[in-house]
Amino acid sequence: MASALPDIVLRQILSFVKEGPQVDYIEISRRLNYDFIDYQNYNDGLDTIRACLQVSRYWRAIGIPVYWNSPGFTHLPTFDTLMSFITQDDVKQSSGIQNINLFPFPVRQHITTPYPYYIRELDMYFLHAGIHQWLRETGVSDGIATPKYYILLQAILSMFSRYDVRLDSLAYPFVEFGTDDMKSWFAQASLRKVLLSSAFFLPPGNVLLLNACRKVEDFSIFYWQTRTHESTGNVTDDVVKFIKNQKRLQSIHIRGNTLTPYEINQLGKAIFSAGDTLRYIHFEHMAFNDFVWNGVEKCVKLEILTFTRCKDVVSIQPLIHAKLLKLKRVEVKETTGVPLRAWADRFNRRAKRIRHSM
Repeated sequence: MASALPDIVLRQILSFVKEGPQVDYIEISRRLNYDFIDYQNYNDGLDTIRACLQVSRYWRAIGIPVYWNSPGFTHLPTFDTLMSFITQDDVKQSSGIQNINLFPFPVRQHITTPYPYYIRELDMYFLHAGIHQWLRETGVSDGIATPKYYILLQAILSMFSRYDVRLDSLAYPFVEFGTDDMKSWFAQASLRKVLLSSAFFLPPGNVLLLNACRKVEDFSIFYWQTRTHESTGNVTDDVVKFIKNQKRLQSIHIRGNTLTPYEINQLGKAIFSAGDTLRYIHFEHMAFNDFVWNGVEKCVKLEILTFTRCKDVVSIQPLIHAKLLKLKRVEVKETTGVPLRAWADRFNRRAKRIRHSM
């Protein structure tokens, strides 16, 4: 675990990790010239290095190990590394209870390595799954919907806020992000990449909170189910507001399994309103039988347009006549609509001839 190594060694490990994912724990051991054989916590030391690499690589992404299902491996060293930075103050702030019996070992408060500060990517799906798995394997809890689960989640978020974590990328934010104590953190976040899913968030807790972020460059929204709220309207209403608020949006990916024609048109209008910065648009699992393409001509910087498993992409005259001078490729995958396929084939052949002639 992280407490098994002196703080100066942890600092060195994290400095090596900055070089990139190609630096493995064997190389770090060699560089440290650290005598693990004479160290009483030899295995803990190696686990710490593996954990630091696993959690820290890819710009310090929170990535619970992908080898959960591999025999002989466990994610506990990785999660223990993250847990090492939580203090009793974080637990108290999230629960209102002091010295709660949450952990199977004392919460370590002597770690001073500012690792959380370097976190740039956060995937809430893996974070939630990691908390659930950690609670089960440590015997603290045998269920996900428990008070200790939510206390631990809020403690981790409190720790992120305390370390002034500045995220670049956020995936699958859950409703817990809507708490008041996280608003100031999100207001300061410099998010460049956001992935949302209607199966995992509820407005107004998340999308409206994310509206404070105006510099998102890469945005994805996956609709698994559409949830309507009497007080706030539909999920799509919030997504439309979010898109319109962006000033640097370059890439957008919408997977609209459950979208109605009205919602698809609302999203289309929002996307085209951001057309002066967009370079990549990806429509997936969407029905275009009543889609209105008016405004697509604003996408003057669009380079790639992709349709995947879409239906009835027929009425595309505004798209055909739009002067999209930067458009390089139109990708059509498992999509119905003869006019779209015919136009995409002609366009791609012409673009290929132009590239070869240059």
